[in-house]
Amino acid sequence: RNMPQSPWIIDGERKGNSSVEEAICGPAAHLYAASECRFHAEGREDIDVRMLGSGRTFVIEVRNAKKTSPSSSDLEAAVNVAGGGEVSVRGVLRCTASAMADLQKDAEN
Repeated sequence: RNMPQSPWIIDGERKGNSSVEEAICGPAAHLYAASECRFHAEGREDIDVRMLGSGRTFVIEVRNAKKTSPSSSDLEAAVNVAGGGEVSVRGVLRCTASAMADLQKDAEN
């Protein structure tokens, strides 16, 4: 709770200290020495919504990566350490374009 899925900027003012997107994309961009990281999640979460269950499916696009050798487990460890207990990930896998299309289709339903 108290952490939105994506950064909230309302009328030029940031709401909240961080977001799930930042907690995942920051370590990912650093680990892969990437110029950009985009976060795509199934569904959405507002800042006042409590996450129940085992979490949400998401995809990150790591763009212009200078490093490609870090593994999925390296990414999990980097995010989990940086998340400080607020955000954690598990079961991270590289995905295909078709997996991304499925995620986007599910988000529309």
